[in-house]
Amino acid sequence: MNSREKLLSIKRKEKVIKIEGEKYKIIEMNGIDREDFERSLYKMNKGDMIYNTVNSKVRLIAYSLFSIDGERLFDPVKDLVLMNKGLSSSILSYIFDEATRMNKLNPEVEEKN
Repeated sequence: MNSREKLLSIKRKEKVIKIEGEKYKIIEMNGIDREDFERSLYKMNKGDMIYNTVNSKVRLIAYSLFSIDGERLFDPVKDLVLMNKGLSSSILSYIFDEATRMNKLNPEVEEKN
């Protein structure tokens, strides 16, 4: 195996978490997901690029939360309102904190409300 193949074969980090007795996985984002997430943190406003924290917590969760079998639970575009309405703030905060650590994000930068 050459250096390129070796690098590309490194698995993303995973952590099993429990919520209400049910097991889930927080899985490190891949490069495409990370790029999409970071791009979502900015928007154009009258020609100026501004920081956009709207739905940033649930978007990070959608990119990082999986079933124990490794299936993504929420769509990062379609399920944001569902997640905001359906999940308690304590559960959102718990998953967000775990996803932030897993993806080496600074929560003070990613979530300024």
